[in-house]
Amino acid sequence: MKLVRSFLGVLFSLLALLLTGCGGGGGGGDDDTSAIPNGNGTEVWAFKDSQYSSNIATLTLNKSGTAPATATVELSYYDSDYGVRISGTVTGKATVTSSTIYLDTSGNLKANSGESGQCRVIFDGKLENGYASGHGSVNCPSTGAGAYSTSGSWNGMRSSGSGVTSPTITSTVAARSNANPNLPTSADTTLGSFNSYMPLTVGSTLKYSVTAGSVTADVTTKVTQGGSSPVVNISANANILSIGTLTMQGQTQNYSILGNALYMSSFSGSGTFQGVSFTATLTQTPPYIFFPSSPISGTTVNISNSSKITVTAQGQSKSETYAGSGTFKVTSTTDTVSTPAGTFTKALKTELTSAGSIQETRWFVAGIGQVKYQTSQGTGVLTSYNIYQ
Repeated sequence: MKLVRSFLGVLFSLLALLLTGCGGGGGGGDDDTSAIPNGNGTEVWAFKDSQYSSNIATLTLNKSGTAPATATVELSYYDSDYGVRISGTVTGKATVTSSTIYLDTSGNLKANSGESGQCRVIFDGKLENGYASGHGSVNCPSTGAGAYSTSGSWNGMRSSGSGVTSPTITSTVAARSNANPNLPTSADTTLGSFNSYMPLTVGSTLKYSVTAGSVTADVTTKVTQGGSSPVVNISANANILSIGTLTMQGQTQNYSILGNALYMSSFSGSGTFQGVSFTATLTQTPPYIFFPSSPISGTTVNISNSSKITVTAQGQSKSETYAGSGTFKVTSTTDTVSTPAGTFTKALKTELTSAGSIQETRWFVAGIGQVKYQTSQGTGVLTSYNIYQ
């Protein structure tokens, strides 16, 4: 669609302006991770050494009610300077806010050379969309070979669980998933309901295999806020937008529900351009339609809106506004779609056209949501889903 193509062009031009003659460090992404003050849950994180990209630790976070979170670190750290591997399990406390995490743990660690001793493992970092980055250290005041210490930049990624740095799924209703689809015989046109074509219920997660250019990524979308202003967080194990030297891996999408129509009002993301970190925010007036007001074949909506892009890199920001137009149409309510998550019948098919050319095609299934899409940026197919009532 013209809106998407224009967005990429403007993004490139703004980044080029920001990187011309600019110095300093790269900017960070918007934080959308929420600590749960009274949460209950367990999360498992995998940590790597930033310099060598080697696995160094598995972190397990536990939280129950108002009690502080606890941390268990299973360390397996190879020190190339000394040629030894340090391993063992340390335990302690975890202090988590909406954007930071601090671990202070201690216990007995051993080296493959035979020395052992009481050690303290500390990590002080930032949280963002299931990722952590910061400074980690291992300090052993007394071992068989004397004192030992090491430190450096560590990166972590949440691999499973929820309830400590991410919202806890508290629904007691059995989730609709691949193993237990229980699909409704007909859709409820009320957006956000359990049986609708877009069940935007908090905690619901859909996973996709996405191909963009030469990049294929596993992408997870999770509803973190429902109601009339839904919020969906998107994360991937590889860059999900890759065109030229522009890459983006994480996004936060903000929607609005007007009647039974779903509109995307804005999204923000972070990535790299020519090796420099940047953040990008897109706002659209009026919002860009994502789902029709009525799931009836032949429903057509003409789109004309204004989009503002703001890009921040190396401490500076640039903005630009451009206009876009197109036509949104429901072309079928009985399509059959095959995906790794299953074969679905009676799928709702929608198309976006601009200048007589189809720019986006999306398929939606009652009780699940979007199961497949094809856009000018790439394609995505559903691989698994977990919908909560």
